[in-house]
Amino acid sequence: MKGIYSIKNNITGRIYIGSSNDILKRIKQHFNNLRKNKHPNKLLQNSFNKHLESSFNYEILQICDENITQDEILQIEQFYINKHDFNKLYNLNQDVTKNGSDILKIECYLLNLKGDILNKFKSLMEISKYLNTYQISSKLYNTEKILLKQYRVVTKDFYENNLELILSWKINVYKKDDYLNHYKFDEISRKFIVFDGDNISAIVNDEKTAIKLSKFLVEILNEK
Repeated sequence: MKGIYSIKNNITGRIYIGSSNDILKRIKQHFNNLRKNKHPNKLLQNSFNKHLESSFNYEILQICDENITQDEILQIEQFYINKHDFNKLYNLNQDVTKNGSDILKIECYLLNLKGDILNKFKSLMEISKYLNTYQISSKLYNTEKILLKQYRVVTKDFYENNLELILSWKINVYKKDDYLNHYKFDEISRKFIVFDGDNISAIVNDEKTAIKLSKFLVEILNEK
C-alpha cells in the first residue's frame, strides 16, 4: 500500500513524516530499528530511547493510488512536511529531493495561459511549494493541461524546443476570449501590462487583477 505516514511522540508532539511504496512494512522497519537502537535517524532514536515506545504512535496520512510514480509520492510527502514547522519534525532534510529523484530536480518554468514565463524553478518540488499544492503529476507538465485553472508547467528543455507548440495551446483553449488580447506579462519589470491597442491602461503586479481589468476593458469596448 503506497502512501504517506507519520510517527509521533505524544509527549513532545514532534513527528517524523515519511513515504513508502509499502507504508505498513516501512513503519514496522522503523520500530524494529528503534527497538534495537539502530535507527539511522539519531534525533528520532534518542527521543525514542528517552520517552520509550509507549509514547510513540504512527498514523497513515494518505493512501496513494498504486499507479502513482515515486516522484509524485515524494511531492505529496513534501506537501505534508511543508505544512509543519520544520523545527518540530524529526526529519533531517526539509527538502525530500535531497534523498534522490532526478525528475523532481529538472529545471522548470511556470507559465500563464498565454505562454509567458511567470517564474523559473529548479525543480517540480519548488513549483509545488510555490503554488501550495502537493502534486504535479507527469500528466500535468509538458502538456496543454491547465494547473489550478491558470497555469501550465513545462521543463526548460521542452520550452526551448517547443515554444511554437506552447503558444498554440493558448490559441486552442482561449481563441474566443478577447480579453487575453488586452494584457501581457513583461519579463523586465515582472509586471502585467493591460492595454488598449497602443495605449497602456494599467500596470499591475498579479495576473488575477490583469484579467479582471482586461475583461472590464472588453466590456467597455463592446458597448461602443
